[in-house]
Amino acid sequence: MKYIAGDNMKREIIELSKRVLEHKNISINIDEQISHEINANLNLINEKVPSLIINVDINTEEKNSIEFIHANQLFAYIGNKEPERYEILWIRDISSRDWKTIVNTITLLSEAGYPGCQNCLGPKYEYLWDERNNRTKYSQMK
Repeated sequence: MKYIAGDNMKREIIELSKRVLEHKNISINIDEQISHEINANLNLINEKVPSLIINVDINTEEKNSIEFIHANQLFAYIGNKEPERYEILWIRDISSRDWKTIVNTITLLSEAGYPGCQNCLGPKYEYLWDERNNRTKYSQMK
């Protein structure tokens, strides 16, 4: 999966993929009801990027969210409830197709040497993330 001009990949998917690779050893809290689908995608990531360690914790209580944690700190959150801190990447919701894109993006970035590579994948992957702007986009979608 190479970057192509006009690619409509969501920037928040790229940002999530970058953050996962930056931390290398993460835990993901997911709901039991969606754990099978997500586990299959996480297993693909572990096969393609063996240096990445992903621990999966399955919540038995219904939260309707996915939490990405490194060193006991939440760094990304997928769900309807907006996180309080702007250091946390917030994605309101992702689809099955988005999960496949996450697997491919993590693989692509890893093969290119991310986080060590500089501008190695083109302009789509080189940007400064603005979480406030990301959340403003969600509020405009209401």
